[in-house]
Amino acid sequence: MFKMYWIIFFILIALIGLYLLYSKKKYIFFEGRIITIDSENQCYKLREFQSSKFLGFDCEWLSNKKLSEGIPKKIAIMQISNETVCFIIKLHKFKYIPKELDTILASNKIYKFGVNIEGDVSRYEKEWDEKINCWIDIRHLSDEIFPNLPKKGLSSLSKTYTGYELKKNMKVICSNWENWILSDEQELYAATDAWVSVQIVNTMSIYTKSKYKKLSTWIDKYKNIVYGKKNKSNKKNKVRSFEKLDNCEMYYLDKR
Repeated sequence: MFKMYWIIFFILIALIGLYLLYSKKKYIFFEGRIITIDSENQCYKLREFQSSKFLGFDCEWLSNKKLSEGIPKKIAIMQISNETVCFIIKLHKFKYIPKELDTILASNKIYKFGVNIEGDVSRYEKEWDEKINCWIDIRHLSDEIFPNLPKKGLSSLSKTYTGYELKKNMKVICSNWENWILSDEQELYAATDAWVSVQIVNTMSIYTKSKYKKLSTWIDKYKNIVYGKKNKSNKKNKVRSFEKLDNCEMYYLDKR
């Protein structure tokens, strides 16, 4: 009887350990190469992306809390990533947009993926008077595959398609993205946010090969289309609100 109690005790301990192990949130991080571009003349490094087809895209800027009233919020950094390399481009140091960067952004053959990407695109185009073509909000694609998903933020979509969430640290999200030298935490957060969109799209392509029509059909269908635009009642609110939100405010939308 005494031995039986000990056996039951150790089984319970093992079960508790397994529960604690698998109940913890699992996060995904970018593990590739991060290349920082600090000036216009360093943009030659972007040439390796000019033959890419799919890229993850994101931007960061100062929080409203870090700005004095009346000072416009401008993009501090732009992140462009493929599966293994992420470029962090410090636009706040730029005086003009180099040809190498414009070639990628304006291309109709290089697809740029993100969530709420229309806000980043609109902000960039207004600030620099340059065009970004061929951008896709991956929520459009997700709706074709799983139309009833309750949450559609980037972290939630990452959880759905990769099995891992994004680690959203408010201290990093609301940090100073115009720092002359970004911290390791800032670089990892920024790179992961851009890169994970590519991972999600790659996983979607696996789903669509076996169960659904080709992903490329949907990508062309939703190219340069604001998410929610089909819903006339939400059209104005969705487009304009995303242009005005900062990273801290977008955090709460990403949790949806």
